Amino acid sequence: MSPEDIRTFERDGMLVLRGALAGRPELTALRQEVEAFGRTYAPSFSLEDCSELLDQGAAVRGDFYRALRYLPSLSALGSSAFMLQLVRQAGLRFPLLMKSCNVRMDLPHADEQLFQWHQDITYLLGSLNSITLWLPLGPADAVHGSIACVPGTHRSLRAYEPATEAALAKSAQLSPRDLRLQREPETTGEILDVGLGDVVLFSQFLLHRSTPNRSQRCRWTVQLRYSDLLDPAFRGAGYPLGDMTTILRTQYLDRHGDAVEAVSLLTPA
Repeated sequence: MSPEDIRTFERDGMLVLRGALAGRPELTALRQEVEAFGRTYAPSFSLEDCSELLDQGAAVRGDFYRALRYLPSLSALGSSAFMLQLVRQAGLRFPLLMKSCNVRMDLPHADEQLFQWHQDITYLLGSLNSITLWLPLGPADAVHGSIACVPGTHRSLRAYEPATEAALAKSAQLSPRDLRLQREPETTGEILDVGLGDVVLFSQFLLHRSTPNRSQRCRWTVQLRYSDLLDPAFRGAGYPLGDMTTILRTQYLDRHGDAVEAVSLLTPA
């Protein structure tokens, strides 16, 4: 990243790096492995046309989708020297690849699967300078679906309340759907227009949401998430990680939330 990129990221809490992954072998390997695995379900499967898989019904599609997070190529991409260097440039001194990485498949007109306004930190519970990398595997825009972001909203933790009974249960797997903002932003946000090879980098405190897919094809994206093993608050709390908990079940962010506004994304080396 250039010095201007770093300043933009620190100011907005987000940054789009056009073509940063174009031609990278790690990204090519992931696309190839997704398609190879898809063809074990449907011989004609591709990222451009997965209709044969969808025709097999929700149960088969769900099994396929859940398995994608275990692909070796996903871990290889997330832990590659290129990606680790990128998040180091964004301020992480000792990057940890979080266990919440995944390949996301957004079906056309499946609005019930959309995530509303949220901050990743609320259910991932990473370091105070934690970062998400959002990588489109094809077009992501107002037609195919994308994410909408509110630049500059990364400097404070918003107030949340439970949206489902699972949010307060002791052993339920959670997602952003289990929490809701007490007060939503008065904006529709900035809908990103990105494509294969682009990298969207944002603070896990940034307010964002998914937008509907109005095309006739699936939208494929990758989410890679990183925390900093040297962040004092994260380290002092014993390195909490989410999935089975949220801010409603732990005092980690309660203890440190007041300090978030003063935390620079670029922790001095």
